[in-house]
Amino acid sequence: MTDDELIQRLRRSFDEQAENLQPTPGQVPSAFGAVGDQPTIVVPAIDHDHPGAPRPSGGEERLTAEYPLVPVTGPVPITSRMRRRWPPVAAGALATAAAVAIAFVLAGGRHPASVTPGTRTSTTPPSPSSVPASIPTTVPAPVPTTVARPTATTVPRSVTDPVPAGFQPFSITFVSPYDGWALGLAPCAAGDCAVVAATTDGGYSWSKDGAPAITVPAGDTQFAGGAPHFQVRFANADDGWAWTAPGSSQLASSLWSTVDGGATWTQVAVPFKGATIADLEASGGGAQLVAYGTCPAGTSGCQGQTVEELFTTPAGTDSWVASPLQPDIGAGPVLSPSLTLWGTNGWLVNDNRTTVSGAEYASGAWSNWTPPCASANGAGQLAAASATDLIAVCSEGTWGTPDAGTTAGHSWLFSSADGGRSFSAVAELPGSDAESISAAPGHPQTIAVADGQVGLEMSFDSGRSWFTAEPGTAVSNGSNFGYVGFTSTTQGVAVAYAPTPTVYMTRDGGHTWQAVSF
Repeated sequence: MTDDELIQRLRRSFDEQAENLQPTPGQVPSAFGAVGDQPTIVVPAIDHDHPGAPRPSGGEERLTAEYPLVPVTGPVPITSRMRRRWPPVAAGALATAAAVAIAFVLAGGRHPASVTPGTRTSTTPPSPSSVPASIPTTVPAPVPTTVARPTATTVPRSVTDPVPAGFQPFSITFVSPYDGWALGLAPCAAGDCAVVAATTDGGYSWSKDGAPAITVPAGDTQFAGGAPHFQVRFANADDGWAWTAPGSSQLASSLWSTVDGGATWTQVAVPFKGATIADLEASGGGAQLVAYGTCPAGTSGCQGQTVEELFTTPAGTDSWVASPLQPDIGAGPVLSPSLTLWGTNGWLVNDNRTTVSGAEYASGAWSNWTPPCASANGAGQLAAASATDLIAVCSEGTWGTPDAGTTAGHSWLFSSADGGRSFSAVAELPGSDAESISAAPGHPQTIAVADGQVGLEMSFDSGRSWFTAEPGTAVSNGSNFGYVGFTSTTQGVAVAYAPTPTVYMTRDGGHTWQAVSF
């Protein structure tokens, strides 16, 4: 057999092995080299623009390992991307081995001129004890990959459509740390018109979205000082609702919905007996609404009394279904219902100067529930950090005897770890005009209270100690801070209604708050 015939036979043999090679998961082909090597493999050039095309003849691509080879000490998962890359590299490695073997034959068993004497050519890794200390003996952990912020999945918002000058925000809602909406007013020809501002980067930038066709006539003094007469809530990045409360004779209660992320809004017929929307919250793939009012004379089952109704709808539709439950609303003159949701669980607290009743939503239905503050002789606020961790702030002794162990004329924090079946007093709050409370999701130790006179009160030890995060200023025409809520353990929002409507955000779990610029 001539040298040329031997060379051709070796080439065919190595080509066949390269075609059939399929590495075993968790193993690195030995042709890569030994531990400590920084091998260079020469393979035919690859058309990177057309990776599936045949390799062109001529040209070379030099592949050099970025790090020295290390022994594998555990299973290495083979992803689909890794599998696609294995065959070309392995074929290149065998081609290199073939070239070395052919050169060795032609040199009569001597080292070929391209191989420096003393260079390791064995493919058998040494034992870990013989590996130099500078070379790791385990596979390095993967470097985390930076994930780009998600973009809107519905109608794209134009970043060139700015929020109108003079925009005053009244309500804000986030469905993720990135996607949020703020509802407010801005001057228009007819007076003040509803404006929705949207963000997809966590509140760092905002653009004008679509908005409900709501106009507040000029001279409507009910909006002076920023009284919160309308609100917005979203269930997800597409489905949301906005509503108005009858804060003045010039602005009736109305309900609006969007199914395209706020690009367009449609007014929804209000099927409620009283037609007065008190609160709406969205969670768990749907929304809950509470309304009240005086039934028209002759209404079946109502007879002109003031009644309260609870409604539920799935996201993406306005199929509002009324609950047969009608909670007691008391005899006071200032009915103020409020909803708290967590996933598919919910709670209703009815304040009418004092907390008079409550309801719990579970397994798709509302039922009677005894709320906290029922014996405080004052109003109450409720928030949830999970389906089981609830907190409440009770205004103790405003209209009678306070709860035992508390102080009349002061606000006290209560907590529950059993989903609201029982509450325990924790501590007295610095302020006595709690308008809204919130706890960080999954972290009930972080609590925020929006106080109408003091400002934002923060606690990081479940309410045992407090400090004022954002001082407020007492005003005569309404509340100062009227809303606070957490999106995550670190991100939260708050709204001050007076003296100028302002949204504040925290990104460090409530330690610092900054005013949002729209």
